[in-house]
Amino acid sequence: MFNDQEHLNSFKSLCPGKLINDVEWSSTIYILTSDSELRRKTKKHIHPKKFEINWDEILKTDFGSGHYAIIYWAFTLWAGNSWRLDKEGEYCEPIDTMSRAYSMDETLRRTAITALELRWRIKSFKEDNV
Repeated sequence: MFNDQEHLNSFKSLCPGKLINDVEWSSTIYILTSDSELRRKTKKHIHPKKFEINWDEILKTDFGSGHYAIIYWAFTLWAGNSWRLDKEGEYCEPIDTMSRAYSMDETLRRTAITALELRWRIKSFKEDNV
């Protein structure tokens, strides 16, 4: 289920207590902790105690197209919709997350599918699985 031990450790650290059972939070955190670049660049914008994710700052961060695509997937799981920022940092038309998924590598696509399973509770997600 997890890509590596660091993915698991980061996920656990950002899903303390009951947050592990919150489907919006856990599915989003599953994505944002899925690889070393995402962890390194997003962790400082994730605040579990406040139940906040600073999406504006995450999207201002330099990522490749595959990582941006998975971040939009994460936001969609979090908020139920998607959006993007223009060059001036203003919100503009929603993102077509399905089309952008073609820029994700196989690992990121598997990550998106697993996050959807978590979000929709397709698989039983229990603390003993993490």
